[in-house]
Amino acid sequence: MINSRSSTSYSTSHKLHPLSLLAQLISRQVSGCLKLTAQAAEWRLLFDRGQLNFATNSAGAFARLDRQLQAYSDTIPRSVRDEVRLLFEASDEVDHVVSRDYRAICWLVDQTYLSPEQSADLIGAIAIEVIEPFLNIREGSYELIPQNQTEGIPTYCRHDMRPIVEVCQRNSKQRA
Repeated sequence: MINSRSSTSYSTSHKLHPLSLLAQLISRQVSGCLKLTAQAAEWRLLFDRGQLNFATNSAGAFARLDRQLQAYSDTIPRSVRDEVRLLFEASDEVDHVVSRDYRAICWLVDQTYLSPEQSADLIGAIAIEVIEPFLNIREGSYELIPQNQTEGIPTYCRHDMRPIVEVCQRNSKQRA
């Protein structure tokens, strides 16, 4: 059961039902960061009142970001994408909540390579890539990092999870 007021942690690996977990986060309008470890990867999903601010996983985060940034090649040339990777991918700065790829997006907005509106579209596209494998997790551990530990993180969007999940499920069925 998800409690949005305090940190909820399940450190030992156990059976998971990702769709049910997401439904709880949405219905309870949770704010904070769901941090889930499974299949040798870590997922981080930032929520604000049950809506998604950002989703990532540690498996190929910068390859995914670079792939999605190619859609913005008119404003973000290859040299800038390479600089972003150098600045953030191997950064020593590790944060319990904010992932390196999200820091990179924040930097791109701060440097005006991306508008806040473009970052919202980018975050939505990344979310689809991240949520699809997330929905297939059957065992792992997670914790909910409370909102007071996510305050101050820039927020460029609040995506409704339902359409994202629907696209992910449709994509999975098409591949099957």
